[in-house]
Amino acid sequence: MSPDHVQSVELLEGQWGTPGCVIFWKYTHEGKPKTCKQIITELDVAKKSTTYKVIEGDLLQEYKTFAFILKVEPKGQKNLVTWTLEYEKLNEQIDDPNTLMDTVMTVSQDIETYHFK
Repeated sequence: MSPDHVQSVELLEGQWGTPGCVIFWKYTHEGKPKTCKQIITELDVAKKSTTYKVIEGDLLQEYKTFAFILKVEPKGQKNLVTWTLEYEKLNEQIDDPNTLMDTVMTVSQDIETYHFK
């Protein structure tokens, strides 16, 4: 769906989309290969929200903590997707992850394009 950005996604533990499941990503960010291991820490079906906490990988070289929060809000015939990045930098010299947010948005758009082919 987004081969320029995501090379693979693998379920390591648990069942897809359930709290406690562990997911391993191989992706490209700023032209460099990266990895990320995440665990779903929160799943709120009523609010259509999922929190993915990073537990291993390249992001933890710059951030003490990092989480991706995905929220889907129905808007008529469409859905509005909101991504929130929660993080704590290891030090103040670390940049905010703006380019990573750009990548997340691009991947989301690629997924949408794939589903509407």
